Amino acid sequence: MKASFKFISPVYPGMFWVLILIIAFTMPASSASDKNRTVNDTLALIGDKIITANQFKELFREKLISIGLTDNGTARMGYLSNLVDDELLIKQAKRQNLDRTTEAVKKKKTIGIQELLDAYSQKHFARKSEVTENDVRGLFIKMNKKIKVGHIYAKTKIAADSLYKELTFGAGFDDIARKTFTDPTLKERSGSLGYVSIDEMDPEFERAAYQMRVGEISKPVKTVQGYSIIRVEDIKGNPFVTESEFLKVRERLTGFAKRRKYEETVKEFTSALRSQLHIRCNTELLRKYYEASRSNSPGTGVESNAFVLSPREMQKTAVTWTQGKWKMHELISAMAQTSEQQKAWIHTEENLEDFIAGLILQRHVILEAVKEKLNTAPSYQQSVNDAFDTYLLATLEKQLKSTLNISADSLHSYYMNHKQDFMVPEELRFSAILLDNAAMSDSITLLLGQGVPFPDLAKRYSLQSVTAERGGDLGFYRRNELGDLGDQLFSLRPGDWLGPMVEREKHLFVKCTERKAAVQRSYEDSKKEIEDALVSMAWIDSRHRYADSLKIHIGCRIFPEKLQTITIH
Repeated sequence: MKASFKFISPVYPGMFWVLILIIAFTMPASSASDKNRTVNDTLALIGDKIITANQFKELFREKLISIGLTDNGTARMGYLSNLVDDELLIKQAKRQNLDRTTEAVKKKKTIGIQELLDAYSQKHFARKSEVTENDVRGLFIKMNKKIKVGHIYAKTKIAADSLYKELTFGAGFDDIARKTFTDPTLKERSGSLGYVSIDEMDPEFERAAYQMRVGEISKPVKTVQGYSIIRVEDIKGNPFVTESEFLKVRERLTGFAKRRKYEETVKEFTSALRSQLHIRCNTELLRKYYEASRSNSPGTGVESNAFVLSPREMQKTAVTWTQGKWKMHELISAMAQTSEQQKAWIHTEENLEDFIAGLILQRHVILEAVKEKLNTAPSYQQSVNDAFDTYLLATLEKQLKSTLNISADSLHSYYMNHKQDFMVPEELRFSAILLDNAAMSDSITLLLGQGVPFPDLAKRYSLQSVTAERGGDLGFYRRNELGDLGDQLFSLRPGDWLGPMVEREKHLFVKCTERKAAVQRSYEDSKKEIEDALVSMAWIDSRHRYADSLKIHIGCRIFPEKLQTITIH
């Protein structure tokens, strides 16, 4: 099974045409060592499927890193049991012929394409994704900085440029945002998205926002669904992060940094390749096709849009590039091979052209991969099989989950018995003074002791210019946001100050200025969260019991005593 990534985005996830080509990181193929396995290497037998010690070690190590799991005998046995359940469910899916449905056959073809793209990317891009210690530390600093942003959205560059021109001639940002947004929440908030952090935005949106100062307004930035004019409303840094906290997350953060660098490498490659291929679209023909697609209901299929085109237009060239061309009927056929989810990102004519470019880029890379015979490698076929098994597992699990039902009485009972778990936590508001030398730190200690107002000293001496302008105000924090310093800082009462705290030659003074008491959330506000939690708990038990019942039909042997002989580095 593969470990993939996704953007978690309140804005838009990534450049559109890169979505067609973007290639996820994959874990080392779990069967890579199968040909060297021995009887002593076998941890479990499920039918004819063998889980080896080497497979387990690679997968378990990845789990330790990705979720911070503690390595012990219980964790190892639990993870092996889960792997065995996976294999039992996959075999059951095949017994139910879920691998032979029309959807499954189409899915396997799609997987074959994706895995070929993966193989190409691993060969050509993986080495370019190495990161330095400074890269990881820089990302750690960014992850501890939140930016409050607002934006004005436009579907096309022409519309975005027009709105930006209005701003340059004195129109108010809030006024334009309220005028352009149809979403009632964004309209009411004048386009404000609130505080966001790393990996919560479209990459281009994020890159622009993190380079801006408070109050600054960007030029139009292209995102997956159009263009955004960004305004940074506030920057909230966390001065409380310590070296020990960085060391705790460094290994996981290194993988995250590699993934982000990998995405950048892929994006640069696709951008350069698109330019190199000189992709040119028949704008008039595609406009007619796009207008037809807008009038159709979602999911009706791209073929239905072709009825607005005459037979002559279907034979016209729709797009050309250095190595070939597609007539309109050929383009429609190529688009029909993509998923409805992919096509759902087409919101403008520009999106449509990006989508078509993505298909051509994909085609080019696949042809190159075949030339390099990557599709004949045993590891490629194994990757396809593993990915298809993952699909079958998800398909069967979806069927099983649909049978789970949590009663309203159970939801309410859980809330009443666990009300302490549904609290808005206590929050403290802090101000800070950050210095970079011991002599100044001693002076600040003396001045604070003499009663000089904290805000005055922050404005004059703090290295954090953004917060210094506000008298050092950092805003509100919850205990769990303060890491190792949480308990110490939450012992302060409004008016108390603490410092200096010294970390990597930086001297920090902190003052508590306000306290918000914890507040009980209502049942209605907590209901969805409770339902998700109970379904998750019920699912874990139901899944294991169902998998266990399959052992009657599918031979299964486990050798747990061998787990303790495995060394996890």
